[in-house]
Amino acid sequence: MNYLGFEWHKLKSRKWILVLAGVTILALPIVIRILTNLSYLDEEISQGQFMESAAYGFITYSSFYIFLPLWIIVGIGIEFNNGHVNLVVFNTSYNSYFKSKFIYCLLISLAFCFLGAITIVIVQLSAPFDVESSLNFYGVFIFQSFFTFLSISLLAMFITFIARNIAIAFVTYFLLLFADGMTFMIVRKLYDNELFYLPFHITNILYVKGGDKTVDNYYNFFQEPDSRAIILPFFLIIILSITYWDFTRRELKLLSD
Repeated sequence: MNYLGFEWHKLKSRKWILVLAGVTILALPIVIRILTNLSYLDEEISQGQFMESAAYGFITYSSFYIFLPLWIIVGIGIEFNNGHVNLVVFNTSYNSYFKSKFIYCLLISLAFCFLGAITIVIVQLSAPFDVESSLNFYGVFIFQSFFTFLSISLLAMFITFIARNIAIAFVTYFLLLFADGMTFMIVRKLYDNELFYLPFHITNILYVKGGDKTVDNYYNFFQEPDSRAIILPFFLIIILSITYWDFTRRELKLLSD
């Protein structure tokens, strides 16, 4: 089975995908450009922090708010609702469908990574002063953004497969995101201990020092590597294993229901 071609064909054939793509492609660059320029004009960031602020803003706004979760939760959840999952599993296997959704997450992560690079170029060219930025900066951004997007995509995929309902998956995602942030802050304040291994914080480590987004602390992961990031691949393998185990053992909703 050609998983890449299978997912690409579905992306091209769904009209709502084209609308969502248009909104994403237009909205994200505009939002990041405006926010970065405003931060500079309000003297919240210096000229030296201008590009880092844009990179931080793009990764944060795309992955932890509505854009990336929307693509993953709706893209997968709608297939549970309309019976597409049943059709694919019946004609192929549980394993084939699961692999196709992993490829879908890869595709969306790559797309957001590419859009991020374009956004950073737009921010640089439209900055209120002359900005110099090296290829190394873009290379680091592409690495950090892709693996952050892929990690968040797999988390959203996990939630959607467990919930099998778009509304429930959305509520669960944002409740977990809120609980993750609150737990981190409360434990740090009361016990002076940072729970960096919480699901969303371990993902943050790829582009924010210590995984703490309460401070806009975007950094070069290659210059100051955080050894704790080694936990992330193992965490993703665990949630993928749980997702696959649950998916292959729980009965699918009957098409007549």
